[in-house]
Amino acid sequence: GLFLSGGIDSASLAGVVAKVYQEKELHTFSIGFKDKSNLDESGLAAVVANKVGSTHHKMTLEAIDLKNNFDDFIQAIDQPSGDGLNSFFVSKIASDYVKVALSGLGGDEIFLGYRYMKELFRMHEMERVFGGKNLIKGLSYFSKFGLGRSFLYRSGLRFAQLAGKTDKECYEFYRSLRDPGPVSLLFKITSRTEFGLNNIVEPVLPFRTKLSVEDRLNRLSKAELSFYTTNMLLRDADATSMASTIELRVPFLETKFVQDALRIKSALKIKNGGVNKPLFVSALQDFIPKEVLSAKKKGFEMPVGNWLKARFENELEDLKNINWLDSDVVEKELFEFKRDQRNYLKVWSLLVLKKWLEFYDVEIIQINL
Repeated sequence: GLFLSGGIDSASLAGVVAKVYQEKELHTFSIGFKDKSNLDESGLAAVVANKVGSTHHKMTLEAIDLKNNFDDFIQAIDQPSGDGLNSFFVSKIASDYVKVALSGLGGDEIFLGYRYMKELFRMHEMERVFGGKNLIKGLSYFSKFGLGRSFLYRSGLRFAQLAGKTDKECYEFYRSLRDPGPVSLLFKITSRTEFGLNNIVEPVLPFRTKLSVEDRLNRLSKAELSFYTTNMLLRDADATSMASTIELRVPFLETKFVQDALRIKSALKIKNGGVNKPLFVSALQDFIPKEVLSAKKKGFEMPVGNWLKARFENELEDLKNINWLDSDVVEKELFEFKRDQRNYLKVWSLLVLKKWLEFYDVEIIQINL
């Protein structure tokens, strides 16, 4: 079987698998949403399934499904995490038909498919073309204001906030859910502990490696593989798939394939008139339907923010009453969420943490150090 999101990675994987194993039945699995979310790629997944001739299975979800399955999800992930919900649901469908399933996880990490990687590539190109960093420093002025930050984000110039930052600081900016300052304010149980990616991942991140300027993105790619992919994506996908007795395999992260991909100059993997992962696409375009190639990248995401607003109002309000969280900080994060449901990750992470502690009967007490 194969998890089919409707994106380039899983589509190409489906095409290759269907060709290699022509004599075997291929099952594909996708998720759709009843609220007509713009994150719904189930239509593209169906196009891919039709092209490769797979037996296709689709699960259509809505807010009540998250509500009804929330306890099972908490039990499945083993440890608090803001990820894994998509793998949790798609594994539930797959378990009725197969015992082993393939996932396209890893394609974005090694072929630079994330939006922030394109932004940083644009920053490096701007530095190279205009000489020095004065232009970026000038743009960074706008990041001091709310409307300015919004303009920079929509224009693909969010990197202006990173003027003068090191590669490690750039990575922390894009991969941190909260800045170290707000995290320290949020948790009242600490007084001397410093939070932040720096304290957690410094030993594994490859930023001390000397690479040429054009390979800065490959350094970020290695950081993704060392930290985010290993500690969140793979761990959560493994836990949630095993909860449904599914053995999940990730062909794009096969050792030799990753090693070869990381030897390719980053500019060759990302630069090509706006096409996402151009080198990857050029190699596998015969396996990918044109509808998928022309679609805007969405990722394997779900409308969790909309679901939280629809079904978890009381649970979110209860976050303000947790004695080890600062109610003012929680109030601010709830306000940001209510203003725009796309800003759901902070409150979602707190909701998962609270529920996980309750599920395993763990009590947090305040300790003054």
